[in-house]
Amino acid sequence: MDISKETELLTRENLSIIRNKKLKDEIQAAIRLLKKKVEPLEIADKFIHNTFELMKDGILCNFPKLTKAEVLQRFKDKLYLTKKVKSLRKRVKNFG
Repeated sequence: MDISKETELLTRENLSIIRNKKLKDEIQAAIRLLKKKVEPLEIADKFIHNTFELMKDGILCNFPKLTKAEVLQRFKDKLYLTKKVKSLRKRVKNFG
């Protein structure tokens, strides 16, 4: 079975489960590193980098024909939307 057919077999739900597992694994790895006295900023940098890579992979899985520039634009759009939702939540929380 070639790679394209394998990716078609993975549903969005399965991809989400896989990403969540990877994220949980990253958190556990960070906890282990903190216990070994590794710098928290180094851990945060690696965690953020890996999270962004997972987001890019998710975009590429959903839209495999996008160019590199289009992937980056979608990535920026998702980050902007997340920031906007968080700011709206803060406003509602402050007034509620």
